[in-house]
Amino acid sequence: MKKMFSLLALSLAIIGPSGFASAESVYFDFNGDMAADTNWQVADFANPIIADLYVDGIDLADGGLIGFGLNVSFDPLVAQAVAASVANPPWTLVLAPPVISSGNVLMEGLLNFTDPALSGTILLGSITMTATDSFTLTSSDKSPLSIDFGSETGFNYDNVIAFQSANVSAVPLPGAVFLLGSGLAGLAGLARRGKNIIS
Repeated sequence: MKKMFSLLALSLAIIGPSGFASAESVYFDFNGDMAADTNWQVADFANPIIADLYVDGIDLADGGLIGFGLNVSFDPLVAQAVAASVANPPWTLVLAPPVISSGNVLMEGLLNFTDPALSGTILLGSITMTATDSFTLTSSDKSPLSIDFGSETGFNYDNVIAFQSANVSAVPLPGAVFLLGSGLAGLAGLARRGKNIIS
């Protein structure tokens, strides 16, 4: 038992506590409360859907975040991105506007060289979507070949960030609506039948 405890203590000393469980995540927020929304329901698909993108759990112990590159994908047969923007502030160096294509949005942002690295919960940007049916938004780093979420010290957050998805669907009509509708139709039929008998 002592050996196992010593091995665990040595592992913590070498790897550090953040090497075991990652709290960093990129997520979607549809209602402006800065909390992750993994399932979002809309009344219908007639109105645009706005998704804010956040990264959370960034710690200054790893150097803090100074830049990001993000890909958001979705089914282009049912959803389209009509606008996208990088949050400014904090991302004061936006080298290129977000690129919107069929089924993808690519965005990236950097801090000004004089700005301190960021930590905690950080707004990355926003995407405005239209859709004809339910769809899923999926986030990922921009390129597996480069550091997309990086720190001042060169720490690569890409390896520890949990990139989340969000399902967007229409609110289903409750069964009671159908029962009420059939009951009203039955009453209308009875009222019409009663008029025909009286005449």
